[in-house]
Amino acid sequence: KNDHIASPSYFSDEAFPHLILDSFIQDIENHIELHLCQQKIFVGYSLGGRIGLRLLEARPELFDHYIFISTHPGLSDRGDKESRRASDQKWIDRLQDSSWSDFLFQWNNQSVLKNSSVTERPEASYKKDRLVTALSDYSLGQQKDYSYLVAKNQERITWIVGNQDEKFLKLAEDLKQKKILLDYERILSGHRIIFDNPQELSKIMESVLSA
Repeated sequence: KNDHIASPSYFSDEAFPHLILDSFIQDIENHIELHLCQQKIFVGYSLGGRIGLRLLEARPELFDHYIFISTHPGLSDRGDKESRRASDQKWIDRLQDSSWSDFLFQWNNQSVLKNSSVTERPEASYKKDRLVTALSDYSLGQQKDYSYLVAKNQERITWIVGNQDEKFLKLAEDLKQKKILLDYERILSGHRIIFDNPQELSKIMESVLSA
């Protein structure tokens, strides 16, 4: 098969120069249309998964299947959204005011990451202004609750969570109990599945490709 897997981490800054969400989605559309293929599968981890939900809403026909890894479907409560925006603003302030090493130390000590690997992230590999824009424009507090969208498209969605990721495991189970998700895959992992257990993740992705 001429398969093509797309995820935000796959693309370079040159391919996707914009960070404003709608512009970023347009960049993805343009890139995919330049690389026509038989089967198009979107793979998104964490924030990348949330971008995928927005893409599924905007252009449902663009991909045949979506693989969401450690992804939040969205908040419905206005107060929760306000709290998340306030939290992300604090992270922006830390990013701008702290050293890179201090910022990473605080980031890696979040409760959601407690059972995950700590990966090396050299400062030279990142652009601070782009990270600031991402924390602001891509905040979970700015996102819709896409539960309805997941329910509508559940037959072409693979939802993956780490079995040690308590928060996202609970979210996935809640989606299943509400019949928003048909089911979900558990991997021996914390939140950072792509680093914690890439071998098991690859097996699930290969099964999707061969289906």
